[in-house]
Amino acid sequence: PPPPKRENPAKDSICHECGEIGHWKRKCPHYLAELMKKKKNTAYGAGGSGLRASRKLKPRALSLYVGNGQHEAVEAIGVFYLCLPSGLEIVLNNCHYAPSITRGVISVSHLYEDGFVNRFIDNTIQVSRNNVVYFCAIPRD
Repeated sequence: PPPPKRENPAKDSICHECGEIGHWKRKCPHYLAELMKKKKNTAYGAGGSGLRASRKLKPRALSLYVGNGQHEAVEAIGVFYLCLPSGLEIVLNNCHYAPSITRGVISVSHLYEDGFVNRFIDNTIQVSRNNVVYFCAIPRD
């Protein structure tokens, strides 16, 4: 027969998150606060940019060839919600996430495929859709 169940099994246990005695990680106030903070930062419409609805890749399963001749590892593929300073949001589908790449991450051809119009005016790129200008960018190396 199985051993008898204890009244409060967490009473003498040590939390793996904060090290305190009396609760488990799943009930830890520090852990729950961090979870809530992360959830608020990634919730749709919360005003934050980020990769959502992604699938992680195995290490070295896919890499991007970048302008300096290097290959950068792709960690995930998914939908990236890009919140602009104007408050507008661009949804980038099939986004390849490589944390080491921080500049030049938006493909002009993919924007065009998603219905955006790219105009090159006075050494800037103006990106719009439905007669709304989403952003202007200055090309640089």
